[in-house]
Amino acid sequence: MRLMQRLAISGLLSVILIVLLTGTFVTRRDLANVIERGVAPEERNEQQVNPAWVHSNVVPGQDEPKPEDKDRRPDFKHRQVEPSAVGPPPISVPGPYVIRPPNPPLDDVTNQRREKIKEMMKHGWDNYVRYAWGKNELRPISKRGHSASIFGASNMGATIVDGLDTLYIMGLHDEFKQGRDWIAENLDFDIVST
Repeated sequence: MRLMQRLAISGLLSVILIVLLTGTFVTRRDLANVIERGVAPEERNEQQVNPAWVHSNVVPGQDEPKPEDKDRRPDFKHRQVEPSAVGPPPISVPGPYVIRPPNPPLDDVTNQRREKIKEMMKHGWDNYVRYAWGKNELRPISKRGHSASIFGASNMGATIVDGLDTLYIMGLHDEFKQGRDWIAENLDFDIVST
């Protein structure tokens, strides 16, 4: 019973929505006129015809192409605008981004923190290379490589791919080149994991 009630309510709401959106109210009398005559009273009023639809407004020969129009092409020349009226002229394409030293220079504590973080990254990378090179992950307690993860069971070197940008930013360029070489030789997305 609830299904029938829901269907009736949704049908009623649909009709109300249509009436509100279109602004048309159809009564039984109007519907009877449509059925009997085939046309509603509002539709039979010829005085409300759009003048653009009447053929008497058409200029004779308007649709026929003129012979001189075939050879002429439109001229799209525009007046020149002064650059100052529009804005500054465009600047040239910038070159490589130059990293400048911080201003003011870093203090000793900040430099020590940076070096400690770099040392920790190098420690983690070296252990990954030693115990799990080419695997997706390193299990630090068992010191074994692990590949069954969100990447599937194939050895895709997820840690290598993920760590390359960090290695480069930290200035560990030898480790970066080592990872880049492994990717060039071994990474293959066509391998189907089982």
